[in-house]
Amino acid sequence: MRWAVLAAVLLVPAVAAGAGSARTADATPQVYLVDVPSGSMTWLTEGSEPSFSPDGRWVVYLCRGAICTIEVDGSDRRTLTAPCGCIDRPVWSPDGRKIAFSTPEGVSVIGADGSGLEQIARGASSPSWSPDSRRLVFEAGLEANDFPTSLRTARVDGKPLRKIATGAGVWEPMWSPSGHWIAYSRGVYNASFGVENRRLWLVNVATGRRRTLGWGHDPVWDPRRNRLAFRRGWNGGIYVASVADARPRQIAPSGLWPVWSPNGRKIAYWRRKELVISSPSGKDKRVVTRFTNLEEGPGSRPSWSADGKTLATAGTP
Repeated sequence: MRWAVLAAVLLVPAVAAGAGSARTADATPQVYLVDVPSGSMTWLTEGSEPSFSPDGRWVVYLCRGAICTIEVDGSDRRTLTAPCGCIDRPVWSPDGRKIAFSTPEGVSVIGADGSGLEQIARGASSPSWSPDSRRLVFEAGLEANDFPTSLRTARVDGKPLRKIATGAGVWEPMWSPSGHWIAYSRGVYNASFGVENRRLWLVNVATGRRRTLGWGHDPVWDPRRNRLAFRRGWNGGIYVASVADARPRQIAPSGLWPVWSPNGRKIAYWRRKELVISSPSGKDKRVVTRFTNLEEGPGSRPSWSADGKTLATAGTP
């Protein structure tokens, strides 16, 4: 059953702003575009958690707690929602028509033009789209807990929720591009230290069968093949594993927030203040750029443009 549309206080008109908006002087995170071949950085706007649209024309990002979009040339900035306390990166649907996001109230979806805001599930977070743009998978059970107690899927047209995994501390669901698998992590929640001892799991969407890839979290799928990049520990290395052999191999001894290029031939990640690009084997690495005067954070996860030539990221002065 679909939950009621979010309260009207969340809705605002899609406000457009011209290119060349001034950068603020405070410590608000800033969005940058990084040219992959040259490493040159271009300031785009104020905000965090940037993500390219599937066609590469737009970037969606968080702007002072609201969902905003902007064209890659810096023009036509639009505020799609009022400040809503968004708690993680807004996510484009694969067809580019909708954006999913989560707030303390739950998971919602809004049209890329700012229309059709609807809440999909309460007490939920961290949505990930199915490849056909019809369903979402997300963490659930947050109404009465500090941590999720299940993973559920839901159709964006209002069909009932489906539970796919249970247990305290199930996190970070990611739907595979093939549609056959959902990867997630599961760990013990510690009020003082957060999530500990996380293992990476795969669940077959059709059969519900599960298997583990060992220790790991923060899974991201290769867009072209059934394989994953993920982290072990907070800064304990980046690994790659295929669904077929399930034998993780380390490609970097340290790094944060890995993400595959559109053709699956490169992985970008942060290493301290360096934005690094690596081959999936880990044998070919190069530093694309350094944030000498910026601090990378969770909102800095890079996002590739559709042509693989540009990365969007964020940092705080």
